[in-house]
Parts: sequence; C-alpha cells; structure tokens
Amino acid sequence: MPTEEQELLLRIKGGDGAAFEELFNLYYHRIYWYIYKLVGSAEVAEDLLQNTFLRLYKGLKNYMPEGKVAAFIYTTAHNVALTWLRDEGKARKRLPHQTPRQNKEAGEAEPLDYVGDNTFRPDLMLQGKETAKKALTAINELPQVYRVTFFLVCVEGFSNEEAAEILGCSHASLRVRLSRAKRLLAKKLWSKDE
Repeated sequence: MPTEEQELLLRIKGGDGAAFEELFNLYYHRIYWYIYKLVGSAEVAEDLLQNTFLRLYKGLKNYMPEGKVAAFIYTTAHNVALTWLRDEGKARKRLPHQTPRQNKEAGEAEPLDYVGDNTFRPDLMLQGKETAKKALTAINELPQVYRVTFFLVCVEGFSNEEAAEILGCSHASLRVRLSRAKRLLAKKLWSKDE
C-alpha cells in the first residue's frame, strides 16, 4: 500500500496541480539546502531547485510507488546539481560558499533557515554563535564527496542504505566516506580550538 507521499506523487502523475504544489512546499527548503551545499551559491541553488522539480514532474510518467519519496527527490536533486557542476566545469572546484552575513546583506535568508526538519541545527544544538560558525565552516570545508555524505546521513537523517542509493555508491563505500567525513570534521574542529 503506497505511503502518503507516494500517493501524493501518484496524484501529481494524474495531473493534480495542487498535489504538486503540496510536494513542492513540503520539500522546498530541504532540497534547496541540499543543492546549496553542493554548489555553494544561493542563486544557482534556486535555479537548480526549480530544475529539480521540473525534472521530477516530467519523470513521473514512469513513476511506480516503491521506496522512499524523499530518496527519489534527493536523487533527482543530486543528479541535477552534478550535471550543472559537470556542465559548468566546476566538478573539481565548486563555487565559494557565501557566508550567512553575505546572504543577509543580499536580503536572503541565512542557509540555516533552509534546514527543514531541525534534525541538525547547529544554531540550536551548539552553544554559542562562535561554535556554530566554526562547525558550519568546518562542514563547508570538507571535500564535496564527504560533505554531501555527511549532510545526507547526519543532517537529513537518511539511513546509510538510502544515502548510498541517492549518491549511487555501494553501502561499504558510503560507510567509508561517512567515517572519513566525521574524522576530518573532528580534526578541523579540534585544530580550530587550539
């Protein structure tokens, strides 16, 4: 029996515009934040977010309700962002991340505002703005493959199996990436404290 979100996708597949709007509103902030972490630009993330939902809509004609809808959406967003990075020649060097201050000055919400479910909110979980700033900086400094893995598992709460499916890698490879991400993150945080 399809889940509520799978039913939502089936309604969209049947032409229900209100269901598409509901899905968009449900995932907008989380997918924006995920793409932003991949590309490092608020403007590009916004464009790629639109492309993600457009690709989802077009791809629903072949959709069969199996698996988690979130994994389906994140996989689409991941592929859209990687295509953009490859096409723009930025696969090895992503755009520099804007700081929250730069975003505020541009009249945009801070990146932390886009974390959808408060699973990982450094601004709420860590004591003091300086500690949160150090943690975010350390996360942003991780190599992309580790940053994305860390984000999916530790921030968005996907299981290792789901994250491996989204990233298109084996479960063993994902565990190695996650372990390395955590080790690098701990090293970055401890070295900044000294």
